[in-house]
Amino acid sequence: MLENNQNLEPRSALPDVASRIRSIRKMKGLSLDELAMRSLVSKSMISQIEGNKTNPTLAMIWKIAKGLDTTVQNLIQPRQDAAIDGAPLHTHSPGEPHEDGGTTEILFEYTRKENFTQITADKPGVHFRVLTPAEQSEDLEIYRISIRPGAILDSQPHLGGTEEYLTLLKGRLRVIAEDNSSEMNSGDFIMYHADIPHSMENIGDENAEVHLVVRFR
Repeated sequence: MLENNQNLEPRSALPDVASRIRSIRKMKGLSLDELAMRSLVSKSMISQIEGNKTNPTLAMIWKIAKGLDTTVQNLIQPRQDAAIDGAPLHTHSPGEPHEDGGTTEILFEYTRKENFTQITADKPGVHFRVLTPAEQSEDLEIYRISIRPGAILDSQPHLGGTEEYLTLLKGRLRVIAEDNSSEMNSGDFIMYHADIPHSMENIGDENAEVHLVVRFR
């Protein structure tokens, strides 16, 4: 979703992503070379990220998270009760017995808006809010995006098989996926392959509000 050379600028202080990446990598016994091969992020870039010499993009964090077999949210906003290696917390189906003989409660969990991670792209006029809970499966991420009039969000291809599902909540938007282009009005929905160059541009005269689901396969 983010262009590979875009930086993340936290609206408020983000947790130390660099130390999380380094600690999980070492816990899993991975060298920089091994993580580079697994994540498709260069060894030098990972070294710079771990050394706090560069601010990684969200797409880059996602690649590293995949290489570490963890979730993006566990690197950005880890839950205190989550395992350090980022493995999903064990869950039970409603009514399934626990080891102690009890039964689990039906899942019902919400997050207040002030606890969402605030992220902006380095291009003026684009603001991200991550909506995906920390325990969410690593193959799905959800965002609320605000794009000012005239602003463009360009994205380089994600890993093969990635798809995006976009609902325009407000405003007008032009979405391009390689050679395909569509102009959207408020309430419209579009889905497209995101393993090719793609972009969204606000072609209206008010902020465009977007709900975006990114599905990694």
